[in-house]
Amino acid sequence: MVMDVEEWKIAYAKALETPPSPGTEISGKDGEAKLYLDVKAGKEPFIYGFMFLNNVVGEEPLWYARSVTDDAKNGWKLILLPQAKAKMIRERGLNWTTCGVLAIRIVREAKGGKSLLCDVVDV
Repeated sequence: MVMDVEEWKIAYAKALETPPSPGTEISGKDGEAKLYLDVKAGKEPFIYGFMFLNNVVGEEPLWYARSVTDDAKNGWKLILLPQAKAKMIRERGLNWTTCGVLAIRIVREAKGGKSLLCDVVDV
């Protein structure tokens, strides 16, 4: 759907103020959603990704996860909940730094804001 510029500006501003609601599945714009594994001594493994709002003028502003072909590390942080993290570790182990998943499901906004707690749709 192609939007005119003024219509797009309004839709984009509204979308920026409204992160995806719980239950929404977010995938990469051009494929699988990219997750990062951070393993540090003395801490639990941390698995996360990022999402961004499509900002191409005229295209409908939709939320996407950073995809496996995208190296940018900005936008809203997507943090896996403990049960989703445990599932990823069982399925993939700890010998990776990035991987792709079919999609990420939003569970709720984190207390600190600017990050969302998530589950994975397919490991």
